[in-house]
Amino acid sequence: FANSVGTFQTCKTTNAHLSIFGFDPRDRSISAYRTVAGKALSQFPLNTLGLDVANKLAIQRTYLSLHGGARINPFGTTSGPQRLDVIMEPSCWAGLLAIFSGQASAWNGKSYHEGTSFFAGKLDTKVMGDNITIWDDPLHPLGIPQPFDYEGYPKQKLVLVENGVAKNVTYDTELANRYGVTSTGHGLPASVR
Repeated sequence: FANSVGTFQTCKTTNAHLSIFGFDPRDRSISAYRTVAGKALSQFPLNTLGLDVANKLAIQRTYLSLHGGARINPFGTTSGPQRLDVIMEPSCWAGLLAIFSGQASAWNGKSYHEGTSFFAGKLDTKVMGDNITIWDDPLHPLGIPQPFDYEGYPKQKLVLVENGVAKNVTYDTELANRYGVTSTGHGLPASVR
C-alpha cells in the first residue's frame, strides 16, 4: 500500500471465502446455505460445512411434514403480532454489522459528530442489551488480518459497545485532527470516503 503523502506499507495475506448452497431435490423452495471466510480454503472443514447444510434442509423438511406442509407466512393475516424464533448465523450478523460499520454510519466519527449516527451524543450510555459487546479487532487470529488502514495507520482492537454501552466511534487521521482525538486506524480508501 502506498499513498501520495509518502506512506508505504506491505502486508502479505490471503483471503478465502466459501459459500455452500443446498436445495431439496423434491421441493426447490427448501434451501439452505453456509458461508465462511478466512485466510485459506484449507482451514474450512468442508465435511462439517456440507453436513450443516444437509441438516438445515432436513430440519425444514421435518417442520413441513409435522405441519402438513403448511409454511410460515410472516405477512399473513393474524389477529395480532406474530412471534417467530429466528436463528441468525454469523454471515447474517456480519451483514448487519456492516450496516453499522465505520464505512456506513453508526460508528463513524463523522456521522457521530454530525448527529446522523444513532450513537450521536450517546457515548458511555446504554444503547443495546446487556448481552451485546461489539469490537473491531483486525488482528484477531480467527479473522482476516489487516495490520494497517488505508492511510497506513496501525490498526488495533477497538471496543465499540461493551455490555450494551456505547464506548467508541472510529476516526481516520483527518477526522481525528478535526475533533482533537487520536486516529483509531479506520482510514478508508479514497473511493469510499
